[in-house]
Amino acid sequence: MIIFGTDFDGTLYFHDREEQIQSVDVEAIKNFQKTGNLFGLVTGRGTAMWKDVEVKLKDKVQFDFRIHSNGACILDRDGNALFKQYIPEDVFRTAFEHGKHLELVFHAEKELYVLNVGEFDNFEGVRCIHSIDEMEADEVFEISFRADNPKGQQYLEYLRTVSGLEIAANAEFVDVMAKGMTKGFGVKKMLELTHQSGMTCAIGDSYNDQSMLEQTDLSFTFPTSPQVVQNSADRIVENIAQALDYVIQTQN
Repeated sequence: MIIFGTDFDGTLYFHDREEQIQSVDVEAIKNFQKTGNLFGLVTGRGTAMWKDVEVKLKDKVQFDFRIHSNGACILDRDGNALFKQYIPEDVFRTAFEHGKHLELVFHAEKELYVLNVGEFDNFEGVRCIHSIDEMEADEVFEISFRADNPKGQQYLEYLRTVSGLEIAANAEFVDVMAKGMTKGFGVKKMLELTHQSGMTCAIGDSYNDQSMLEQTDLSFTFPTSPQVVQNSADRIVENIAQALDYVIQTQN
């Protein structure tokens, strides 16, 4: 059996293209799944943002599993939780206190808590808060914030000194999870949860995908990805369809 994980934004779904989900990818995914392999989502988006992903998918792709919050939450095809790892409450409270003046997003299982942020108004399940007492501080998978500004950079540097945290930084946004929670961990954990032996594969286009590109048995990225991301992947492909075709060929 093969476990294949894909990033969403910029890998499976393209915001700036007329064909936002490529038909050639959709067909290749369906054929891959028909042979008994598992194809799933691996994203930094929390579970509370799933509705937005679902709308964008338009029923074109059915995932066999979903890995959210960079590995901190793993769900089966029906949305049932297989694995959860929250940020330890004491660590979260410390991070909240030091960042409460910033625009922060907190990813819980069913809600997206936002502090000093207005741009998530269009998402379902969003709850604006003003203090930590308005949320379940012991059930947070992930903290997200912008780091493309001086205050965000200062907060990022502070968080790097806090034990018990895993940081995934992209060009603009930073995701913070419990220590050890990465996309790479998530894909490997998914294989473990099947209780079968098999091969792990992944495809992604950005910096927070590097862990799964480096830790899976066979990984892919695009020629348009940053060079450091390309260096983390085993092969460069034009799309998901090419990657799946190559994986199947290696098994024949």
